[in-house]
Amino acid sequence: MDLFQIPLFVPVPSREVMFNLSIISVIIGICLIIVGLILNNKNKKKINFKKF
Repeated sequence: MDLFQIPLFVPVPSREVMFNLSIISVIIGICLIIVGLILNNKNKKKINFKKF
């Protein structure tokens, strides 16, 4: 029994589309974290070389 029924005029993607979107968003999130860590490490190395 659904407490909140979605009206018919609201476009709702199928289960497969939602699954694909969630996997794609997880992959993009992991890639952004990796790029952020790489850029953060490069900035730390540059700062350390400027001190010496």
